[in-house]
Amino acid sequence: MDYAFEFIINNGGIDSEEDYPYRGVDGTCDQYMKNAKVASIDSYEDVNSYDELALKRRVAIEGGGREFQLYSSGVFSGRCGTALDHGVVVVGYGTKNGHDYWIVRNSWGADWGEEGYMRMERNMGNS
Repeated sequence: MDYAFEFIINNGGIDSEEDYPYRGVDGTCDQYMKNAKVASIDSYEDVNSYDELALKRRVAIEGGGREFQLYSSGVFSGRCGTALDHGVVVVGYGTKNGHDYWIVRNSWGADWGEEGYMRMERNMGNS
């Protein structure tokens, strides 16, 4: 994640998903779109692993795990790892059949997970 955040800072911002959608394939960047910035950051901070209180403030995960990549539905309870390399957004929370979960929006499009979202188990380590 550090490389992504450093790019955003050094580039002066990033494009919207609508203007520059995620394709999931290796290739070169579209230089024409390089300066179409809709959001920027000036700093970032890493979060301690498995600290659910910190997750309420900011979220990054290790997205390289096979379980995470192949998620299709249900409450995800697998491990994401600690080598933070993928940003996601927690947009809500809920409980189903006694299992608490976070509602997480990914950037891989509507074909991944539950229309681009996942339910990720919460209250695993602290409250």
